Amino acid sequence: MEPTREQQPAGAEPAARAVVVGPGPVSPPHAQLLLLQRHAGNAAVGRLLRARRMLQRDDVDQALVPLDSGKDAGASGDRFDGLDPSNSASNPAGVLEKINPAAPAFAKRPCTQNCPAAASAAQNYLLTGALPSSACSPLNEPSGYEISPGPDSWPATGKAWADAWKGIQGATSKHGTQVIVEADRGANKPDNLTQWHYFVVMNARGHRVAVDAFLGEVDADVEHYVKRLGAKSFSYTSERMTAKPVRP
Repeated sequence: MEPTREQQPAGAEPAARAVVVGPGPVSPPHAQLLLLQRHAGNAAVGRLLRARRMLQRDDVDQALVPLDSGKDAGASGDRFDGLDPSNSASNPAGVLEKINPAAPAFAKRPCTQNCPAAASAAQNYLLTGALPSSACSPLNEPSGYEISPGPDSWPATGKAWADAWKGIQGATSKHGTQVIVEADRGANKPDNLTQWHYFVVMNARGHRVAVDAFLGEVDADVEHYVKRLGAKSFSYTSERMTAKPVRP
């Protein structure tokens, strides 16, 4: 196993300045929160824990819920509709707050290291309808996350955005399909940003939506959202990804 990407020892970097990287203007509290999600690939911790390809169930996994259940999307929609900001019956903020109440969009003191877990929970919600049984606490965040299957084993890895976007569109060609994406800013990324960031792209009635559960936001303009990340390469998979907390 390799070390996690999401945690850096306290004091390993100087205090970072606020930088807007989300899908749109970010308020000062949101910006401060973004910069706290520090780069985890430094020499002290190295790259992400590389898990076995065997799926490991975590506390967000529950029984499968059919897409036609209408859950969280009004009388005529489904979960994908419920996270689509262009759907008049949707309530993305309400859904995302249930998925990750510790996101900067919802918490005065949000979690700063749970990006993989938040993305995993969003993907699991779309696939099963299950919500996390517990929430991240900024007072007791894990030292990292064990991701399974590891991104190096995903079907598409290390692609430039133009190629990745074509593949993502192909993998999400129908309503109710999704991929989880790892965006890599590279080893020379800004000091105030993590090297890796995780989010979901889904198809809702023929158009794509970026779901960033870590920030608590959605964006119907995926390419605009991605440009704001400042990433150099992208990996993605439609397979279920779990992010298991690692504690001392």
